[in-house]
Amino acid sequence: MWQFIQGVSQPGKNHPTEKRKYNHDYDQNKRKREFQLGWLETRPWLTNDHEGGMKCTYCIELGMQNSFLTVCSSLKIDSIKKHEQSDGHKRAAAIALAKSKPNYNCQAAKTLQYKEVKLQLLEQY
Repeated sequence: MWQFIQGVSQPGKNHPTEKRKYNHDYDQNKRKREFQLGWLETRPWLTNDHEGGMKCTYCIELGMQNSFLTVCSSLKIDSIKKHEQSDGHKRAAAIALAKSKPNYNCQAAKTLQYKEVKLQLLEQY
């Protein structure tokens, strides 16, 4: 019967908004969030800012506009996951990965390899 009356919860049960308010109060007043070192194992781009937040090194290098460019102070795994899924971070991560891998297919790299091999052969004789 209680389910048909709007705005009234069943006696003995908390209304959903009361529960959300309690969770919000708990997060704001009682819970102390800290940077988890385990996050660094799977996210090499994440850095702990000593001002009480975290930053993304990939996005900083490329000057992306997002909350991880400045200090993100929420210290929640959900914030990190949301940032990982952002288009800006995906682009920055792809560029960082491309920079970290040598490109042996371009002409300049082939020329350098050829010169290095040639120098090694000349040094042997």
